[in-house]
Amino acid sequence: MTKLDVTVSDPMIYFPPTAPQIDGILSLQTFEDQIVTLDLIGNNIIIETDKSFKRRIADMKPLRSRLSRELGGYGVDIFLAIRSPKGKVWMLLDTGNTNKLLLAPHAQKQLGIDLDKSKDKTAKPVSLELLGYGTIEALGREREMIYDGMMNYDTILKMLLTIDLKSGNVWARENPLSGK
Repeated sequence: MTKLDVTVSDPMIYFPPTAPQIDGILSLQTFEDQIVTLDLIGNNIIIETDKSFKRRIADMKPLRSRLSRELGGYGVDIFLAIRSPKGKVWMLLDTGNTNKLLLAPHAQKQLGIDLDKSKDKTAKPVSLELLGYGTIEALGREREMIYDGMMNYDTILKMLLTIDLKSGNVWARENPLSGK
C-alpha cells in the first residue's frame, strides 16, 4: 500500500463562475514511478501494466522530455522540448493551464516570435515543433515566468500522452477523438 498525502480544497475558487464544475485535482506525483496514459477527451487516466504499456506505445512517437522534481523532490513535473533556431525551449506539460499556451519573453526571443507585450493579454496563433511529434498549433500569449513556457489544456487535449514517471520518458499520438 502506498501512503498518499491528501489536501482538501475547492479548485473552483481559481476559475470564473461560468467555468464547468471541477470536482478535484490529481497531480503527477500521485502516480510516482508508474506509467500513465492521459486521455483528456475520454476523461481517462490509465495506469499501464508492462504488457499494456508495450501495446500502448506501439503506434506512438517518443518525445523529447525531461522530468523535474519540485518542492524539494516532493512534486513531479514533465517538460516537453520545442525546437527553436537557438536550441530547445522546454514547455511545462500543464493540464491545469486552462489559459492560452504561455511563452516567457526569453523563450519568444529564442523561438523568433513576438507575442503581444501589452497588458491586453492578447492571444495570437503560434506554430511550434514539438520534438518527436511534429507541429502543434495553438493560441499563445506572453507571460513573465521562470519556465520557458507552459502548454495548455486545449493543446494537450488533442494528444494521447503516455508518461513514464520513473524515467521521464513521454510518448504521444494524435487523439483520434480530437477531430483535429
